[in-house]
Amino acid sequence: PMLLPSLAGAEGFFTHSISPTLKFLGYHESAIYIPRWVVVQPWIFGEKTCIRDIIRHEYAHAFQECYPKKIKPRAFEKVFGGSYYNPDAKDFRPKAYVSKYAASMPMEDFAETFMYFLKYKGNCPRQFNRPIIQRKWQYINQLLS
Repeated sequence: PMLLPSLAGAEGFFTHSISPTLKFLGYHESAIYIPRWVVVQPWIFGEKTCIRDIIRHEYAHAFQECYPKKIKPRAFEKVFGGSYYNPDAKDFRPKAYVSKYAASMPMEDFAETFMYFLKYKGNCPRQFNRPIIQRKWQYINQLLS
């Protein structure tokens, strides 16, 4: 088990479960954390970071944690290419993902797509108008219906 969530490239994180050590350090289970430096230095990774997008992304992880029965494993795997916690990174094919980070694992693909779904109020922007992303968009729309 890891001591702290990996912060390499993370602008925020959701604690699905925590170890006794993390509890001792003040972390709480099922909580969203956004490091202070992300708010203070929003350009740290070369792009301006929108705090709303970070919250939307982390909310997707919280949604999965709070409503696990809504996320049907077979349907999720069919749409996102693997189980939610599957750590196997995928090859980045720009047409298959809403961002490069989304290609890192199915849970991040879900969270990134969910973030854009909320950002654009369910209306899929032209840049994502591809069948593979449309299926992900529809899956999220059904979850929230």
